Amino acid sequence: MTTTEPVRETSLEYIRPTAILPHAKNPRKELGDLTELTDSIKGTGVLEPLIVTPAKAKGKYTLIAGHRRHAAAKAAVLKSVPCIVRFDLEGDDRAQLEIMLTENLHRSDLNAVEEGAAYQTLLEFEGVDVKGLAERTGHKQRTIRDRVKLAKSPAELQDKLVAKQITMEDALAVAEFADDPDVYKKLAASLGSYNLRWELERAKENRAWQRKQAKLTKELASKGIRIVEDKDLDAEENAQGADFEWIDIEPGEDVPADTEQAAVFEPRSETGFRLVVKTPIERDDAGEPIKRQPKPVEETPAQKERREQRELDDKIRADLKTAASVRRKYLASVVTGSFDEMLPLWCLRELCTAAATDTYDTTGARQMLGLPPLTKDDDESDTADIERHINKLTIEQLAITAFLLARLENEDASMENLWMWRDRDDEAETWMDHLADPFGYEFSAIEQQLIADRTPTADAEE
Repeated sequence: MTTTEPVRETSLEYIRPTAILPHAKNPRKELGDLTELTDSIKGTGVLEPLIVTPAKAKGKYTLIAGHRRHAAAKAAVLKSVPCIVRFDLEGDDRAQLEIMLTENLHRSDLNAVEEGAAYQTLLEFEGVDVKGLAERTGHKQRTIRDRVKLAKSPAELQDKLVAKQITMEDALAVAEFADDPDVYKKLAASLGSYNLRWELERAKENRAWQRKQAKLTKELASKGIRIVEDKDLDAEENAQGADFEWIDIEPGEDVPADTEQAAVFEPRSETGFRLVVKTPIERDDAGEPIKRQPKPVEETPAQKERREQRELDDKIRADLKTAASVRRKYLASVVTGSFDEMLPLWCLRELCTAAATDTYDTTGARQMLGLPPLTKDDDESDTADIERHINKLTIEQLAITAFLLARLENEDASMENLWMWRDRDDEAETWMDHLADPFGYEFSAIEQQLIADRTPTADAEE
């Protein structure tokens, strides 16, 4: 009668360091300075066993956990080191990688990029998904996805994160645009600078507009409405023999059947476009046109200067709108983050000396509260959202929020009234000063430029 010996799963053995091979897929890429660990091992030996599994080569073992101890033991020229041999892991790459990842996570030995690379390698195995990984590692699914995103980001971004030159939040935000080389290059150049928040917000706005533009194009095309530019309309009107003109209409306005329509994209408008219809030119009894848009004429220097100034002002307003969005989100983060313990008291004192008003617009108020935009026009839902948010705030957070909401009038004016920047009155001056101190807001490039170029007030000139 023959008996089958039970398969060993583990055993404690002393093995020569030279017979142990580092794992090719070890998540940890850098072992760091081993000087102190080597000196310690020379004196006391390796106190915590390494974890190994039999390798393909006879008499060799693959290292699963303890890569720093192994390297230090070799440097200390030890003849043998204690090892727990895991026979159950032999030939199972997936199980080996999971053990290595879990071991390093518990020790906090991996940086975010190494962690993401390990997760990505595991996800490449059949049957492994983010949910399962989250259950086995104890990490949230969002954390795993974020780490994988960092592992796939450009090397330059990874290096700055590992060197702690940038925050995890900034790295993840910039990594979102790694698929757009031009935008990514611009954002990467702003990493670590005061203007990064502005550049990120503008990149998000542009991406949102691109998505909206694609959606609008599809919707308008389904209605037989072509997309054009103003110069195209002008060229059509002024073509030889043209007997029509393009007239602006409001969205939803009744248009006679079979009337040709066109749309001009306008990113800053509420709808995102302007509608025009082709209208025949009325003629008198002699056949002469009663109404006709004038032929374009060459601009005078004065007209050109005024046009260029209008275009510049429009660009500045757009830039300031982006800056306002960044600023409001920053101020929202001040409320929910860590702040000077005297800040709530300061806000309450300021609030008590100012006339309490209820004048805040929906978009500005939600931004200042750190809430996402409403998806539909619903006052009841808006009020419920704000109430739920406020109910979660501490008394300190409420004090700061109340102060900021009372300053929304200044915020709204900062986007539209350029005189606030070029020739600030006392109220505007006070708000700008308060943004910097005590709130610690860093002005974006466009804001700094306007502050530097502003006209001195009458009091300053005197």
